[in-house]
Amino acid sequence: MKKVFWFCISIYFYSCSEKKDVINPQQIDFYEEKMNLVNGLTSQDVADYLNYDVHTFSKNVRESVPNEIDWSKVPSDYFQRVLKETIEKYPDMRKENFTDDEFEFFKKAFPEFKDKQEAFVSKKHIVVDYLEIIIGKEIKKEIKNYLQKNKNLKPSNLQSYQANYNSLNPTEQSVSSNHPLGANDVNKARTQAMAYFGTHNDNTITNAKFHAFWSAGMVKEICHTTLNKWKGLDRGKKFATAHEYDTNNIQNCAFVANHTAVFNVRNYGLCNYMDLNNNLIGRTYMFNTVGQTWLGNANNIPSYATIYSHVNSLNSSLKNTVNGIISINPSYTLDNLGHYLNAMDYFTPTAGQLVHVAP
Repeated sequence: MKKVFWFCISIYFYSCSEKKDVINPQQIDFYEEKMNLVNGLTSQDVADYLNYDVHTFSKNVRESVPNEIDWSKVPSDYFQRVLKETIEKYPDMRKENFTDDEFEFFKKAFPEFKDKQEAFVSKKHIVVDYLEIIIGKEIKKEIKNYLQKNKNLKPSNLQSYQANYNSLNPTEQSVSSNHPLGANDVNKARTQAMAYFGTHNDNTITNAKFHAFWSAGMVKEICHTTLNKWKGLDRGKKFATAHEYDTNNIQNCAFVANHTAVFNVRNYGLCNYMDLNNNLIGRTYMFNTVGQTWLGNANNIPSYATIYSHVNSLNSSLKNTVNGIISINPSYTLDNLGHYLNAMDYFTPTAGQLVHVAP
């Protein structure tokens, strides 16, 4: 009888100790939603994601940034393969609804979600951001392992980006690792831009229209994925601007041989100001066109045919100087380093015009 008693007591204390070892997920506020830090996420992962931006750098000066990866050493084709394969492991956010299993996956992170429809419609932008943090963390881990195994890699030659327009420069890779679903959307927009405008020379009128169309398309696709106008505009801005970074070896709109990629250095040439201007025009059109429902979801998102018709109707002028581009609208300004401040944004009125720098 005594043995049975002590056995029961030991089981009781063992079960109590087991319960003490069970750690509930840490919970944080995420867009005013309670979010459990599951799937290996930390509060720092979330903070890094929310605070990420395309940083401002002085000309030809690499400033210290909290970035553990030297993206200039990561081959673009390898990065894009990792990006694609990692995205495919997770729910497709372009679908019109979640399966029960997919909803349960998100429910673990957001215990207060009521049903699938709520998660898909009114809170889809929150779900997308959560998924981007997970995917981005996995991508960065894979890239870090790759660089650890290949310690003798040298920075990529930027001529490779000229030879293959599909390549991503180091800043584009950095942005894509933070917004992987956005990167997928940007690539879809580029495919449409190529379908409408085909192969063409840089710096021409056709290239001006291509950039405005592509930039508008970025906003369109990200709006579809997130159901959120502001995320479409903000992330479209980040990706379009990142495409113009790492250009310290551009002179007179041409690549200079034997220059290597430098992470996040802005030394814009005239052709970059052209692209930044035309990107801005495309985003501004979307700012003025895309609406919102009473739930805050993006609506009235124009079709590609409508975007093409608008872009094709825009006037374009030849400019031979940066100041010539800046002068087409009094709202355009440069900082003391010659950076094109307004190109990072969009205007509430439909302002400016397309520019090209070569006949």
